[in-house]
Amino acid sequence: MTQKCAALFAVLACAGVSSIPAANALVGKSRAAGPEARHTVMVLKRQRNGASFCSGAVVAPKVILTAAHCVYRASGIAIYAPIGANRRLYVARRIAIHPGFRANAIRSRRRSIDLALVETRETLPSHLTPVAISNGIGKRKAVALRIAGFGFRREGSESSGGQLRVMALAIRQPHSSILLWMRSQRGSYGGACTGDSGGPIFASNKMVLVGITVWARGTGKRRCGELTQAIRIAPQRAWIASTLAKWNRR
Repeated sequence: MTQKCAALFAVLACAGVSSIPAANALVGKSRAAGPEARHTVMVLKRQRNGASFCSGAVVAPKVILTAAHCVYRASGIAIYAPIGANRRLYVARRIAIHPGFRANAIRSRRRSIDLALVETRETLPSHLTPVAISNGIGKRKAVALRIAGFGFRREGSESSGGQLRVMALAIRQPHSSILLWMRSQRGSYGGACTGDSGGPIFASNKMVLVGITVWARGTGKRRCGELTQAIRIAPQRAWIASTLAKWNRR
């Protein structure tokens, strides 16, 4: 194991995900992942001032789609798939950040396409398979979706993160050509939290990728669980396809 890989592996301990079997993810009512686990990984980021983790979706045998802010200005990126017997790190070879990403978008109130592709040096394990990408979703009021992520089960608790969990969410009006806004169903509390950024949003009745989680908001003093925001994937299919073609990873 290289020095960089060893340092990235320390993220697992720092983030409290070394105790994976006992951990949870997503705040609110969620369930353990089923078929979603074949398409979802953890993205580990190392920076000068520390380390953090996000989630990501497998789109090719060596390529992960995640949120751009999860890899922006990183000194090291690795992919971790904590499922099955072969639990190991896959170090990033190269990264492509969407040209429409703006790191200061929230402060400057600018439009941002918060997406990035990460290519690993080695092929990901066989239990991980590329997810189908949606051509788009309708504008019906009650569109149900599923969010998957490795994030915190309890806000502010690093030890509660690390196990892949899934939750049903409903699209909130108004609709956007770029973003999805989602709330928990029937007005209950629940949604994305720290570590869920970059994770996939699936159609409710199909294993099809419709979005990538990028942001969450809470109520009162909470910062998670009240509103979940994602980037729509269908409008970004051309960028994903052109990047994969450039990398010869179709």
